[in-house]
Amino acid sequence: MGRMSIRNIPDADMKALRRLASENKRSIAAEVREAIAKHVHTKGFGTYLHERYGGLLPDDFPLEREA
Repeated sequence: MGRMSIRNIPDADMKALRRLASENKRSIAAEVREAIAKHVHTKGFGTYLHERYGGLLPDDFPLEREA
C-alpha cells in the first residue's frame, strides 16, 4: 500500500475533517482514505446518464462527446 503525507491543510478544512471523522466514528486517516476512494472511483456524469436513461434511446441514436 502507498503512503502519503499532506501538509498545509487549512484550519477550516481540518476542523471539518475532524467533525466528519467523529460523526462517522472513524479516525481522520480513515476518513481521508474513504474520501479518496469515493472520489477516485466515481463514475462520470455521462456514464451515470447512460446507465440511467440509455435504455430509453434506440441503439443507433447518435451520441457524440464534446471536445
